[in-house]
This record gives sequence, C-alpha cells and structure tokens, in this order.
Amino acid sequence: MTKRKKRVGITGGIGSGKSTVCAVFRLLGIPIYDSDARAKHLMATDAALISALRNLLGTEAYNSEGHWNRAFFAKKILNEPETAQSIEAIVHPAVAKDFEVWASSQPTNVPFLLREAALMIEANATKGLDALIVVLADESVRLRRVLERDPHRTQADVELIFKKQLSDSAKIQHATHLIRNDHSEMLLPQIIRVFNHIQQGES
Repeated sequence: MTKRKKRVGITGGIGSGKSTVCAVFRLLGIPIYDSDARAKHLMATDAALISALRNLLGTEAYNSEGHWNRAFFAKKILNEPETAQSIEAIVHPAVAKDFEVWASSQPTNVPFLLREAALMIEANATKGLDALIVVLADESVRLRRVLERDPHRTQADVELIFKKQLSDSAKIQHATHLIRNDHSEMLLPQIIRVFNHIQQGES
C-alpha cells in the first residue's frame, strides 16, 4: 500500500508574500499546488463547473466563445457576499477534487506536499492537512505591495479585500507554523526552520 504523503497548507492575506515563500519551498524540492491558479483553470476548462456557474450567474458569466468573464466574476465576488458564497460552494469542491488527483500523482520520495491558497481557512479547506503555514506581514506592507503589483487596483479596492479576509490574528489561531515576511525577520532562515520541523514531524 502506498504511504500517504504529508500534506501542508500555506495561506496568508493578500500581499503577504505567499508566492515568494512558496518559491523557496519549490527550490527545496517541495511540490506546490496553487489552489487559486487551479481554480481559474478549472473555471475556464471544466465543463461541469462551467455549466454550474452559468446556471448560477447567467449568460454574462461566459462569452459566446466559452471564455469566462473575469471582471464580471470579480465584481460579483467583491460586491455580492451571498453570490460569492454560492460561487465558492461550486468552485471549492472542484478544486478539492483536483487537488486529490494532483496529490496522487506526486513522487513518493518528497518530504511533503504544499497546498497554497489565499482563502484556505475561510473556505474550510484545512481538513486533511497535517500542518498549516500562515505567512504574515503588517497591513501597511501588504497594501503597498498590492498597489505596486496591481496598479489597476485602488487603495479602497485593497482595503475591501482586507475586510473580506480573516485578520492575521484570526489566522494565527489555526496555524501550526508562522512565517513573517515583512523584513522584521530574515525570511530564508524562517523557511528553512519550518521546512525542517515539518520534515521531522515536529510542531
């Protein structure tokens, strides 16, 4: 019987620098499943998911060529909480199933698998994980990063996203490992320490 690979989640608020941390884990040989990227891929390619989203949102969700309307989805998610919950109820199970397929295809000799998601705790996607890394950064740092990275966003847009995500203090309650990514501590030693703890099965 194939031994189950250890599964670790990594999350953090927008602008916390999850992608930077994940890039280091990737260099350490850890396979990474990007939940947000895969959700977008599935929303554009999975026929059953597309059908369910069209039934929920109407014809404006996808154009005549079958491409999903990202601006339309973003507006719904930001401005209509009940619709956002309905979208998540359709998309999250599809992503969870996709993750299981991905996990079963990974090499058996890796120390663990890493699943990255911005809304992992909010989506109740921590079940089945052996550990959870939360990446932290002060809100002012996160705001600056997002505005520099996404010039199309306004400060009001980013602050609205902050309000829709759990606070860092709330995320910490779910974490088994913390990584601070705002230059208050050196980043690489923190990642190496967490890598070693997870590899050795420590909390």
